[in-house]
Order: sequence, then structure tokens, then C-alpha cells
Amino acid sequence: MGDAKVAEVAQQLASNRRVVVIEGYANYGEADAERNAEFRANVVRDQLIDAGVAPAQLRVVARGYVDGNAGGVKLIDGGTAVAGEGRTSATDA
Repeated sequence: MGDAKVAEVAQQLASNRRVVVIEGYANYGEADAERNAEFRANVVRDQLIDAGVAPAQLRVVARGYVDGNAGGVKLIDGGTAVAGEGRTSATDA
């Protein structure tokens, strides 16, 4: 995720305190698909934490290879708030 996108998402999360699920995906045929998907998701998690998002707002899920999804990450509204309110929509990263 680029720096501008990280800053944008971090600002949204700081204002609404929503929990976000960071889903990691692998590319077709990629060796160690689960591990690579988890690595991608954790890179984004670390970027968001470095940008000021509370770790309690972030959940990582490794999806491995899923037909129709290229390697990368997706941010999904976790449906709960961490001592706050508001709602975010799903955001492709």
C-alpha cells in the first residue's frame, strides 16, 4: 500500500475507531501461498500501526490463493468499534 493510501486509511481509522480486517492474498501458483498472503497483510498492518492506528483496530487474515484475486491485500470493515463509533466501507489496497 502506498504512503498516501496508508495515511488516508490511518486518518479514517483514527476518527472512527473501527476494527479492520486486513486480508492477504497470494498469486496463482505462488509457492507458500498462505505464508506469502500473511506476510503481505502484516506489512500493511505494520504500515498502519506506524501511521498511528491502534493495533487493537487491526486483524490479519491470510487467505492464500483465491480464484479471481491477485496477490495483495484487501481491507474489510470488521463490523465493530474500539471505544468509538462510525462505519468504514471495504477498501481495496
